Amino acid sequence: MRGTSSPFSRQQRRHPARGLQAACRRRLASRLAAVPEARLRRKLGIWSMDLFPRVRVARGLAVLTRLRRLVPPRVIAAILRTWYNGWCTARRFQQRAPCLFGCQHGEDSVHHYARCRCLATFGERRLRLRRSSSPAALTRNFLLLDPAADMDDATVTRRALLVAAAYRVHCRCRCLAPFASELAAFQALEQATKESAMGHARAARALDLRWLPRRADVA
Repeated sequence: MRGTSSPFSRQQRRHPARGLQAACRRRLASRLAAVPEARLRRKLGIWSMDLFPRVRVARGLAVLTRLRRLVPPRVIAAILRTWYNGWCTARRFQQRAPCLFGCQHGEDSVHHYARCRCLATFGERRLRLRRSSSPAALTRNFLLLDPAADMDDATVTRRALLVAAAYRVHCRCRCLAPFASELAAFQALEQATKESAMGHARAARALDLRWLPRRADVA
């Protein structure tokens, strides 16, 4: 505060602050060893998929490594939020609410959104992603845990953008009524997809020539 006496001058107070954060980070890194495999194994264990825990972790770490150069950090943050069941859904707070995107038999739960018919249809029609038929395969596709050989960089990018768009729309509209129509949900998801890729050249390039005519949305 101004007017109070201090034993140090302004120059003396600035000097230790220059390397303080770097020194604290080095000390913490030496004392707290990072073990991402154990944490990821526990978090991915809540999902119902036809994959062994070890395979889930291996594929998760591999896809995160690929995404570092394909999408902006906000997209990776949305994927981690999804893996860790971090969506603010009604199910997470022991409540019941319908699916935000308009599924008649779905609820407001991240486990439902991984298999949501509306999200899967949007990915198929608007992002030209392959759609699976079984519930376990839908969850695996949504979480980007398919084998690496089945996904090129463009497919990984568009699947990541789908997760980020769904999370973005849910955060904005979770306190509102579900979308009245599939077209309204598609328009919100399309805008959120573009916003998720905004400012990132590779992510934006993956969306080029992927949009179908709007009449296909209501076909």
